Amino acid sequence: MDTAEPIAVRVSTVARLLDMSPNTVVLLCREKKIPGAFKVGRAWRIPVASIDALSSGNVTSDDADNERVSS
Repeated sequence: MDTAEPIAVRVSTVARLLDMSPNTVVLLCREKKIPGAFKVGRAWRIPVASIDALSSGNVTSDDADNERVSS
């Protein structure tokens, strides 16, 4: 059996890895601030490659907080 890495992961996994709230991750997905994030039914999936962009600081949870305040 092939043990390939997943192409995309769940919001809860990203939140845990990046020490963010799952709600913040969902907000970033909705605002299209996470490249390649997509929905499967009602659930968001985040490409593994995008997690690197998030962790390197290209997108921060502050971006989502600022958007929420200014709306």
